Amino acid sequence: MRCTRFHSQYLTKNPSCCWFSTTSPSRHTRSRCKRANKCHAPPTRATADVFALDFDGVLVDSEPEISSSAIAAASEYWPEEFGHLDDAANHQVRHNLRQVRPVLVNGVEALVMARMVLEDPSCTDSIIHDWQSLLPATLKQWGVEQKDLQSFFEDFRNNLLQNHEDKWVKRHVMYPGLQETLKNCKHPWYVVTSRAKHRTLKLIDALLDMQWPEDTPRLYSKMLPPNEKKIETLQ
Repeated sequence: MRCTRFHSQYLTKNPSCCWFSTTSPSRHTRSRCKRANKCHAPPTRATADVFALDFDGVLVDSEPEISSSAIAAASEYWPEEFGHLDDAANHQVRHNLRQVRPVLVNGVEALVMARMVLEDPSCTDSIIHDWQSLLPATLKQWGVEQKDLQSFFEDFRNNLLQNHEDKWVKRHVMYPGLQETLKNCKHPWYVVTSRAKHRTLKLIDALLDMQWPEDTPRLYSKMLPPNEKKIETLQ
């Protein structure tokens, strides 16, 4: 769920954030939810609009980190397949991973995508149009359990964060103007992400210069499909 706009009587898709409102539907039709131009301040009884913003692709461009981490992790997990990866091949895989990034939901999927585009650079269209079917079928063909790959990649990324924090943080690119916009926002805003909480908090601190406690109610992490479950949690 990149974003959904919520109202008590209906739901409409929005490309950048989730919007909860106590106003009437007629006001919704006259208003627009911009990417992050309306966002901050603690909730008050007089506040009508609340913004729930996705993290990746809305607050930060995380593709450089997820792609580079996926290739590095895949090289360890499948050394025979990635052992011959030269600079030109690495560049091609990176390019193709950026093309298929919009359909990625869980970070571990990037490892599968990396191997797929390495073995068949022409498969990007298939990934974009049929990823939910391709993912389980491909893992089955390779004899790989997704939970094992997930555990491996989680440990790999945690190791990067622990031992190469500055390098890891710099691979995330904050969209221009967002830090100032969010700090000056007059509406309460929340972050809704499929990311792990500790990595999200680290980036909020490093990129937004906001120190949120571990138990902050403003962060919804590990929000994975189905979308119906996400909506239920947010409501």
